[in-house]
Amino acid sequence: MSMPSPEADVRAPLSPAVLRRKWFPSLAFVIVVICTLMQIGCLHNGLVIDDYTLVGAVDGRGCADTAASCFRGKLFNLYYRPMLTSSFRYVQTHHWHNDHPFWYHLENLLLFAVVLSLAAVLFRRILKRVLPALIATAIFGLHPVQVCVTTFIGGRTDLLALVFILPYTLALITASRLWRASMRLKQHQQSLRLRTALLVIFSAACLTGAAFSKEQTIPLMLLIPVFVGVRLKIHGKNTHTRHPIPIWLAVYPLAVGIYLRASYLVIGHDQLPKAPWSAALRVEMVGRSIWYFTKVFLFPTITVLHLSTLGAWDVPQPSVEAGGFLFAVGFVWILAISRTDKRASIMLYWLLLTIFTCINLVPIPSQFASPYRAEIPLFGFAGAVSWLLCKACAALSKRYDGLLVRQEALALALLAPALTWFTWTIQADVPQWHDEMALMNAEVTSDPNFVIARAAYANYWSFPPVPGVKPDYERSLIAYRTCVDQLFGPGVPVSKYAELAAAPAMVRTLKSGSGLRYEPSVYLPQVVRGFGGVYHNKQMFPEAIELYSAAVQMEPTEPTTISALVDLCGRMARKASGSFDHQGVIKYCRIALSVMPDNADARRLLISEYRITGQKAKADAVFRQEDRFTHTVP
Repeated sequence: MSMPSPEADVRAPLSPAVLRRKWFPSLAFVIVVICTLMQIGCLHNGLVIDDYTLVGAVDGRGCADTAASCFRGKLFNLYYRPMLTSSFRYVQTHHWHNDHPFWYHLENLLLFAVVLSLAAVLFRRILKRVLPALIATAIFGLHPVQVCVTTFIGGRTDLLALVFILPYTLALITASRLWRASMRLKQHQQSLRLRTALLVIFSAACLTGAAFSKEQTIPLMLLIPVFVGVRLKIHGKNTHTRHPIPIWLAVYPLAVGIYLRASYLVIGHDQLPKAPWSAALRVEMVGRSIWYFTKVFLFPTITVLHLSTLGAWDVPQPSVEAGGFLFAVGFVWILAISRTDKRASIMLYWLLLTIFTCINLVPIPSQFASPYRAEIPLFGFAGAVSWLLCKACAALSKRYDGLLVRQEALALALLAPALTWFTWTIQADVPQWHDEMALMNAEVTSDPNFVIARAAYANYWSFPPVPGVKPDYERSLIAYRTCVDQLFGPGVPVSKYAELAAAPAMVRTLKSGSGLRYEPSVYLPQVVRGFGGVYHNKQMFPEAIELYSAAVQMEPTEPTTISALVDLCGRMARKASGSFDHQGVIKYCRIALSVMPDNADARRLLISEYRITGQKAKADAVFRQEDRFTHTVP
């Protein structure tokens, strides 16, 4: 049979499959541009929460004067994510810009565009077909979870992790194909194996970079046998492989081992406090967290995106728990019926492996429910939904021939409402991250149990972070009162705060809505001191003194509270009346000097009070600073 000439091939009309392949890069590019422009408003946003530490606080960021030093420090004294911290230190070391929030938001947008482009290529490589790959890219790029990852500068850790983990997967797939081809094509074996080796090295380096960005990516190493095609068949007592296991697979555990060793050397034996959960509460919290991520993926409203806890521990939530486990059973069922479909299985396994570490299987002393933890699993979710949707549409088109509707049109029609909803939610959520006050308002509105946000919201009315906004002390007092009522109970006198702060019930209540290492001995005095500070600024001195005193009782050596108390005592002394409590001022000044001997204001005030009350010898002793030698304030 004669072969067609090249001229005949050129003149032949292009098939629909060829047209789709040629149009895929252009359509993917359009999707990337649209999804990126959806969040363009973030360029006008400022810094919020963790951004301040990442941009400016060297100690909390764990970096010294160079980007390399970030690999020897801990982020927030808790995580080992040096790729994230070094990305900030690098641009500062080389003076890329002036540390204005605009530039960091622009960097995040560019990283998001890179991630989405890589995701489109990987979707195309795994799903094989153009339509499912484009739909998956659109779901991934327009899902509202992207806002808290891109608009929030601190969400860069997920973007960096994806920048590494997606090329890791692409290189691994290509390397496995070249390796299998090298076994068939003996005449090209040397060249193919060299290319395989280079791709494996690159892939392993990307896996290491992903681990150094976010440890959530490490479980994806378990997908290697699926991509490489190693399958075991059991016959009696013997185990046979479909293909011999390539020796280069050993490079990947080595790459992860580098991260584990480095993180151990930096973090050492640091352990989180143990969460006081009963067995029943552990089970319930797993169900609650599964239901939370179900809502994040399937029903991403503004409220869901700004939830930070799973609710108070003391309030059982059997219906939420049941919903979570019901969805888990449904996921396992879908995974089981899709086991013969490698494309669907890869996406579902990706989702399972990366979400597995986020559902409170191991209790932590808080129960944060942050939507950015769903960003990396979102890739698997988008791919699985797209593939299953296209399969269902293909089955419907085949079964009902009279519909006269193409599979592509049916899939897009079913998906259009969800993408419209996603687009609206993104546009509504980007302004919520404009500044600290806007974000805390969104957090408090969505999650009243998140006491940290409520206290921060109250504080920001006293010290607005937005230029030109005047303090509103009345709103601050209302917000603080709500916060302390939530913590201590409504109507509880201030004199009881220190006693309640030490009670086991307070530990349970506080840690159900706080951070990983927030403890009552640290957090509660800050709230009470902030509450007193509002009265201080309003010159309502008796109320401020009462709250400052309660904060000092909770934490007697906290210098910020003591300094505020001494300042307030000084103000009151200058307006002294006949009923002025000189002994109270002396008490607080002695406490201040015992903690901070260099506090000149406390020393001067104490000397003055001793002389007013006729205690000249003690006044002279304080003036001579004898406490520095005796370590006891006269």
